[in-house]
Amino acid sequence: VYAELNVAYRALALYEEMGIKQIQIDSCSYLILTVLVDGGLYTSAIKHSSSLLKLHCSASRDIKDFSVKALRNGLYFKANEMISFQRDKMRNSLQLLNSKGLTMNCAPLFMPADFSL
Repeated sequence: VYAELNVAYRALALYEEMGIKQIQIDSCSYLILTVLVDGGLYTSAIKHSSSLLKLHCSASRDIKDFSVKALRNGLYFKANEMISFQRDKMRNSLQLLNSKGLTMNCAPLFMPADFSL
């Protein structure tokens, strides 16, 4: 409703109240990113895109570490499962691609003084 009324600040407040964490960011970020850009909240859009990019980077790093541990413990199926999840699900995320593009498009409109992680 708030997105339709172009009330980006309120839509952002509601989105943040939902307390979306970790992999939910990848699933739910489509709800807010276009609203932020359309509402002129470019710094917030970059912030939320950055959190999605950080999620993918940390997941990639963690999967490498945990798959090595699984191999050392003889859990070959688990190691393969983690690597397949990274390759087939995480890397092919449309939201990851959208966030990369949004970050590049909004970069000239970025307000460094407003940005804090």
